[in-house]
Amino acid sequence: MCKYKSLSDFFDFYLLKRKILFFEWFKYKENIKDVDLLQRLYFEFELGFMKKKFYEFLFYFHKFFCNEYLECVEELDFKLCKGDFMIEIYKDFLREVEGLKLKPYRDTQGILTIGYGRNLESRGINLTEAELMLNRDVNDAIANLLDIFPNFFSMPENLRIVLVSMMFNLGKEKFLSFKKFIEAVKRGNKQAMVYELLNSKRAKQLPDRVEREKYLLLKI
Repeated sequence: MCKYKSLSDFFDFYLLKRKILFFEWFKYKENIKDVDLLQRLYFEFELGFMKKKFYEFLFYFHKFFCNEYLECVEELDFKLCKGDFMIEIYKDFLREVEGLKLKPYRDTQGILTIGYGRNLESRGINLTEAELMLNRDVNDAIANLLDIFPNFFSMPENLRIVLVSMMFNLGKEKFLSFKKFIEAVKRGNKQAMVYELLNSKRAKQLPDRVEREKYLLLKI
């Protein structure tokens, strides 16, 4: 019988148990008694650094934890790699051989790639990944807007939608170049906002989007 109420509870325990066993493994099997050294080793391990002794520990850990893991996987109906308790080992190896690139690049075959070797041309991203990226980008846009407008959250809803749309589209540096528009926002001058929005290069490049933003502003 699984004693965890949710996957979150289970994995919290999983990570805690992994840390405890990590210290026990290196303290007794590797005869490392220095607590600071153990902490540094664990930090390296969590960052995914590949070392033979980490592989050995991972095999030991997953073997130790296997029965409880499989029991909870079954009861909590965990869909990812059901029963595959070596997934972390697979991931550690792939992190090492693929390397991490946070911006798109061309691999040795000239294929547009990102992250840990994700092929953007044949695979791209799925809806869940797209939503995660959108959520991150919206939060970044709001953070940038708060730097410029400390009262952002007290502004009318329609104005906030337009500002997020513009910041999302332009990025902070280009958004700051809309100086007259920013001043109009700070003054609360709706007519000036609409005028500056429409009399810009962006309005010619994105006429449909800017028209929708104008409609929102006029409804304030």
